[in-house]
Amino acid sequence: MTLIELYDKSPLNNIIGVLSLKPDKVVFVGPSHRIFDDTDHIREWLEKKSLKTKVEAHFVNLSDPDHVRRTLTEIIEDERDCVFETTGGDDQVLMVASDLIEQYHLQSQRTDILSGKVVDTDGDGILVPTDFPILSVDDLVLLHGGAVSKDTPPECTEKETDMLWEMTCEHAYLWNERLNLLALYEKNHYNDETNEVFIPSKRIPQEKYNKLISALEEMQSKKIICKLFTVQGDDGHIRYTYTKPYYHTMFTKAGNILEHKVLYALQNAKYAGGSLFNDCRMGAFIQWDDDLPVSPASPHNEIDAIAVRGVQPLFISCKGGDVTDSELYKFFTVSYLFGGEYVRKMLIITDIDMLPDTTQKRIRRRAEALDIQLVESAKDLTDRDWEQLFRNVMGLK
Repeated sequence: MTLIELYDKSPLNNIIGVLSLKPDKVVFVGPSHRIFDDTDHIREWLEKKSLKTKVEAHFVNLSDPDHVRRTLTEIIEDERDCVFETTGGDDQVLMVASDLIEQYHLQSQRTDILSGKVVDTDGDGILVPTDFPILSVDDLVLLHGGAVSKDTPPECTEKETDMLWEMTCEHAYLWNERLNLLALYEKNHYNDETNEVFIPSKRIPQEKYNKLISALEEMQSKKIICKLFTVQGDDGHIRYTYTKPYYHTMFTKAGNILEHKVLYALQNAKYAGGSLFNDCRMGAFIQWDDDLPVSPASPHNEIDAIAVRGVQPLFISCKGGDVTDSELYKFFTVSYLFGGEYVRKMLIITDIDMLPDTTQKRIRRRAEALDIQLVESAKDLTDRDWEQLFRNVMGLK
């Protein structure tokens, strides 16, 4: 079977028919000269997925309607068994294609990207059998011209994450302040081999010292650290040991615990008797050019969490505190660039009430303008709330 695909600027619109129908050959037809570069990329992408569909491209000149009709007619007559896929594409090309579909009594259908449902567009009530397409995060980013160079596997178990999350949410502002103190004073004082921290405390202001000790005492009660010793005076110091090495990592940045909580919530979310998402990743580093060798100098962006339902992506930014306008614009840009026009975007904040009123208003205004769904108080969400939140953002009830 040959699939005739009306070329579209959206990579998902271009590839959905191939994924659904798995044809022997796909012929793209469109009025943009980008069609050749884009179909070269699609060909490479299909090869990486071990799909053997042959790819062909034809440019048509919209200023010459006869050229459009002639090109489509030649393709139809050359390919005995062909089906039109009309998801996306140029309207003028679609009008000509519709005439030819009727004239040659051809099958025509389109796929709804969001639901995966196939719609009969030639009016005969017949659909060519299709599979519900599923993409991984790697597949999706690669399709849009990038590559996930690495991601961050969860370090804490779900049970440990829930314990840390509950502890930080009980007094969100206080723990945000404590995490900043830990990150500040543990820097250069953590021993990777022994998991021990030795902080010279002589020059720590008394108010900050008291807050730091209060945090450490609670961490000790939760068995996050042990062997807590403090010494006052000229040789003042604080010494303690993390019971597990990854606990130290979890406290180095305010968003780490939230990111883990979000990942497990994504993995646990259900819909219609199955998992809501077919793939979820945390701390995904995306290279801007998949042909570049992976190195510290490679241009890349980190997305806190990415999930895919079918072929539709969800990009998530997690914040334990303030988020600047530039960060929001960058998140919006990267989400659209590597998620495409169907991407859903979400900004999750532990507790927006920790921030000044003017900052809250600014974040709400910017998020709305950029079509980013804002979760203002993640600390108040139950497990059921998390699931419903993700269903809602994906347009499901």
